[in-house]
Amino acid sequence: MYGAMANSAGGFHKVGFVKNDLYNQVSRQRKLITSDASVAVKYLRDLGKKDQL
Repeated sequence: MYGAMANSAGGFHKVGFVKNDLYNQVSRQRKLITSDASVAVKYLRDLGKKDQL
């Protein structure tokens, strides 16, 4: 992934960040997505419990 970005930018020195920064950011985004999905599922479950007849 980093190599493709470097190729597109015209070299590793033009990317503006190091490889580790990229993978740290990807990891943060994955955690946020997982957290957001968990919150949505919890909301729907709680809503179902509240609206039971």
